[in-house]
Amino acid sequence: MKKRRLIRGISKRIKFKLSKKTIWILSLIVFVLLIFSFCAKISVVNSLGESVKADFDVYIGNFQLSSSRTDEVSRFIFLIGKYSIKVSAEGYEDTVITVRNFNPLQKVFNAKVELDIDYINVNSFEVFDPNGLVKLSPFVSIKGVNVLGEKIELEGLKEFPYGNYNATLYDAHFLKNIEIKGDKIYGEEDSLRLDPGKGTVRISEDDVVYVENFVKDYLEYSSLDYINISKGFPQQFYLYNSDMVISLGDMVFLICEKRLFDENAVYFVPLDKKYSVVENVFSFEECYANGLLGYVPSAIDGSKVSSILGDYNYELNDVNSKQRKLPISFSFDIESGRYVHADNKGTLSISSCKNDNFKLGLVDDLNCNNPDKVAWFTPVIEPKYDEFSYPWVSGLKGFEKILDYSSYYGVPLTLFIVDRDLRAFEELSPGIIKRTQELVDNGMIEIASHTSSHNNLEVLDETSAIKIFKESKEFLSKKFDTDVVGFRGPYLSLVSGNVLLHEKALAEASFSYYSQEYYEEKAFPYVYSKPLTYLLLTHSSPLELVNQMENRSYIVTINHPWNYYYDVDLIEGEYYLREKEENVIKANAMVLLSLSQGAIPIQLKDLEVK
Repeated sequence: MKKRRLIRGISKRIKFKLSKKTIWILSLIVFVLLIFSFCAKISVVNSLGESVKADFDVYIGNFQLSSSRTDEVSRFIFLIGKYSIKVSAEGYEDTVITVRNFNPLQKVFNAKVELDIDYINVNSFEVFDPNGLVKLSPFVSIKGVNVLGEKIELEGLKEFPYGNYNATLYDAHFLKNIEIKGDKIYGEEDSLRLDPGKGTVRISEDDVVYVENFVKDYLEYSSLDYINISKGFPQQFYLYNSDMVISLGDMVFLICEKRLFDENAVYFVPLDKKYSVVENVFSFEECYANGLLGYVPSAIDGSKVSSILGDYNYELNDVNSKQRKLPISFSFDIESGRYVHADNKGTLSISSCKNDNFKLGLVDDLNCNNPDKVAWFTPVIEPKYDEFSYPWVSGLKGFEKILDYSSYYGVPLTLFIVDRDLRAFEELSPGIIKRTQELVDNGMIEIASHTSSHNNLEVLDETSAIKIFKESKEFLSKKFDTDVVGFRGPYLSLVSGNVLLHEKALAEASFSYYSQEYYEEKAFPYVYSKPLTYLLLTHSSPLELVNQMENRSYIVTINHPWNYYYDVDLIEGEYYLREKEENVIKANAMVLLSLSQGAIPIQLKDLEVK
């Protein structure tokens, strides 16, 4: 009766009248629900027995009846039968339980669900190489707290328990320190790029440019036969700023990387990678991806790798050479032109003192016309170079090319500078001094002294020499804001012709070393001697270079700016300079060959002579 009244009350409220038949049907339904229903009470805990808030999805077969979010305990009213309930909670694996009850007398069904911790697979993250091209499958090391509150510290994992961690993703080449919150990398949205790691060395963009310039010019000089030993591709290269030898395989990989990304690339080379050569890849993308796996192509899309850099047709040779043979110091006496002194025979030498035609010359009434004390210049025959008046043009033109070794290939140099010539260079071409200063600031060039006025030390006493040495050291130190510790005497002369007086004078002026000839008669060293090995880049042969590399413990080369564009001619007893631009190419080829053969370029101040 109460149920009938309830149904009638409902019908009145919803403003329509139920028929008696309908009332009896509804009553029957309520009766069935009361007789054939039961309550399912489900509690959720973790492996520690702690309550866990969960979501519940109820199914009959594949049909979803309901979905709900509750607290630690959930209650459901079911008709007798069989149900599947999926229990989900953040940080735990989903669990499906079955609720089965066909007994109308059983009104309560109790179940406790214990959830296991969810494990996150590293491959669920989108992880790429530093340039975002190759998808990676890294390992992870974690330190933090899992979803149970337990402290965790593990490494070398492909899966890890849900939690909050400071972590490191890494593989053989790359790594990145990250923060993991639950199943996501904190602060990263779509994908993550790893950084070069222990298995790689990051390379600056400047170094990549040096590599490309080096390989391109080596191929060119090989094709012109200026490199007639080890023609074709270079064997290796030395990155001075990284103190690192890289192989031909590394160079091909970097060139592909540069051509592929061009701007905003992260440049690197794999450490200790042994490459194998494959015949062909179809793109720079493939070249890059294969390089990570240790393969370099002999051709890209059917064209040989050498043709990327010019009209060359060379095969890849040894792609894994990484030798450290002997140190080599490229040293240069930076002078206005070819200086001569009293030993110069004839009358054609040009005074280095100021006159109406030579406004940048010396001013010294006492010594200007005395070639014993003041150096003069060798005249030029059939002059062609006219950027500046002679003799300054010979010094400036060659000086620019010498600086190219540092700015174009990243090769360190030692420059022995004559003070008066530097002043003249700055007046004529301020840009060359600015360029030199930038290379000094970048650590590519060492500044050393070649006296103030290319003085012949043989005719100077110790007191006069010390004065000149101190003046030159002070001038150059202030000019370039750098320590000046090295010295070379003009004409390789010694103070009063005596090696001990020479060293004492240098020590008095606070020089650390000098680089001239080898002297056996020293009683003890006041300063270190770093003797020349007389390898003249512009006039020595590749065979001489290779012989010195095989038979010496170090090499110290010597050249002058005028050597780069001129040769000395003796005509009827008189010395002349004749233009010869081929010398520049010879000198460049010698520098490139030495690097390919395993010589390690070093500034003279850093050379240890044993």
